[in-house]
Amino acid sequence: MTPDDLLLWRCRQPFEPFRIWVSDGNSYEIRHPELRMPGFTSTVIGLPRDPERPVAERFEMISMPDIVKVEALDATVTRRTVLVTPVTPSSIPQRLAACGQRSGCGGFPVWSTP
Repeated sequence: MTPDDLLLWRCRQPFEPFRIWVSDGNSYEIRHPELRMPGFTSTVIGLPRDPERPVAERFEMISMPDIVKVEALDATVTRRTVLVTPVTPSSIPQRLAACGQRSGCGGFPVWSTP
């Protein structure tokens, strides 16, 4: 899993809640894009007291190599959200750039990967 992969999930419009599975068998539900901060080697996940509010009570830091799978929380959403064009390594920066220009993505800068 790369930071760019997670940014694509975070920046979908409209935002679709998703689950991150890690190698120890734990999973983390991301119901608000504000509760996940990407990094190159790890990601920080905010764990809210109330799942309906984007306010974290505590935080978990997850190493990127430990992330084994990301899936939509609603299985029907997974079936509906099929990318029309295939994602290739060369298309990721363009998709992220488009995501960074949308409101709701937080206007975070987009980094290119070598």
